[in-house]
Amino acid sequence: DLRYKLNRLKRFLSLADASFEERFVSKLSLLDPSSIQKLVSGSGPQISIGDYLSDVFGKCKFTDPFYKLMYFHLKVSLPDDMLTKVDRMSMAHSLEARVPFLDHRLVELSYCVDKSVKLPKFRRKNILKETFGPKLPSSLVKAPKMPFSVPLREWFMQEQFEGKLNELGRGGFGLDREVVRELIAASKSGRHDYGDFIWRLFVLKHWHDKRG
Repeated sequence: DLRYKLNRLKRFLSLADASFEERFVSKLSLLDPSSIQKLVSGSGPQISIGDYLSDVFGKCKFTDPFYKLMYFHLKVSLPDDMLTKVDRMSMAHSLEARVPFLDHRLVELSYCVDKSVKLPKFRRKNILKETFGPKLPSSLVKAPKMPFSVPLREWFMQEQFEGKLNELGRGGFGLDREVVRELIAASKSGRHDYGDFIWRLFVLKHWHDKRG
């Protein structure tokens, strides 16, 4: 665990003087941009990350990184990722999910709140803590974030996945085989946590094989 924390710290410090775009791409990527370039080098025509960012932020009027990131979450992350997952999984199990914090009146109000109120001294969820905090138990307000995550890193270290990982490393789905093998080896040895990225490679391979 300490190694993974140090890897994250190293990545953070290396981007201390970087531009917003560089920090944004690094934060968004499960793999560093240079490795991604090597991975897709022989896969044909591509949309560059620069073109993607230009398209995403083309209509964004903000210049402050805080608000640009807020704009991205509102326009891309929520509709294309987070809400999509909630909608698909809840419908798949005949559940009705509600997102009360996304009532348009609340969103419009919070959109106008200054960042000094939203994140004073890097205090997360400040507005919620100031408004609802006094009505809730202190243990709940001070509790750490508890996301649901799948232990992919640990799973892919197990012997039962050896055959599947070897098959993935043989390639055949448009990506550089040597880079795929390096990622698998680094993750299995514990040098880096590439569990989530390897899972995405499995999904890509499955989609590719189904098309073929």
